[in-house]
Amino acid sequence: MNPSRPGLPRFDDTVTTANVHERAEQVAVPNFDWMSTPVVAVVDAFLHIDPDAPPPPRRRYRPVLRPAAPASVDEAAQSATHLMADITRIHR
Repeated sequence: MNPSRPGLPRFDDTVTTANVHERAEQVAVPNFDWMSTPVVAVVDAFLHIDPDAPPPPRRRYRPVLRPAAPASVDEAAQSATHLMADITRIHR
């Protein structure tokens, strides 16, 4: 795992006389997200996530096809029950 993540302000070979003031401000007052950065750090520590590792392969959802169960309820009785329920709702 790479100990320094890209984007962290630091003094290295890329510092020139033109950008030394800007780089010094970035190091002195870093742009820190107080909400998500600690959460990401804790998750990285628990899961041992390597930021340089390639992403895992995607898994695709494949539904399992099962034969339909035979209807055990009489369709006429069921439709009559729905009709009676609708009638009682209308007349209340």
